[in-house]
Amino acid sequence: MSFRIFPVLMAALVLIGVTDACARPREQKNLCDELWGKKLSTYVTDPVDSTGKAAASLKTLKTVIEDTLRSRMNINFVIVNGPEGADIEIGCDIKEFVWSGGGSDKAEGLGSSLLNAFSGRDSGRIEAVLTVRDLAKKKVMWEDRLRADVNAKGVPEEEGIEMLNERLAQIFMRECFGKKRLRAAAPVRSAEEGGSL
Repeated sequence: MSFRIFPVLMAALVLIGVTDACARPREQKNLCDELWGKKLSTYVTDPVDSTGKAAASLKTLKTVIEDTLRSRMNINFVIVNGPEGADIEIGCDIKEFVWSGGGSDKAEGLGSSLLNAFSGRDSGRIEAVLTVRDLAKKKVMWEDRLRADVNAKGVPEEEGIEMLNERLAQIFMRECFGKKRLRAAAPVRSAEEGGSL
């Protein structure tokens, strides 16, 4: 009987190992050092809505990303209207979009509906794959799936969606073009200084 359990146990261990390896976050290359101080003509494509539910977000997302790029100080992004003559292209594909206002019937799932009904809070989430392409070399320089959340009280849907778009653009700038800061490790104290070994 124990011989029958062994293959099942081994299969379970292999499955756990595979799912654990898939769940680990990958280290994403940041473009800050590579592009620091450069002037780049940049084309931001119209966002793609893979969900079919993010039409309201599409209206302002491109503009918000362009405005956020313009405000970057360490990299000079010059926004252009088309890919002709652009150095890089930034694309956005919305993979998940949820807005559930306190009185809205658009909440997805029972948990969201109950939470909003009891708290009276409006919440939203947007998840998108953002891609930076080098148009001259025709290669992807950076790509990642990013998520932004908003949870506020008494926010109209239009304002909440704008907040989601701004938050997504800020996360994109930090993850893709932000200077990585290393945290200083706490000094190690010896046993004489009251530290533990």
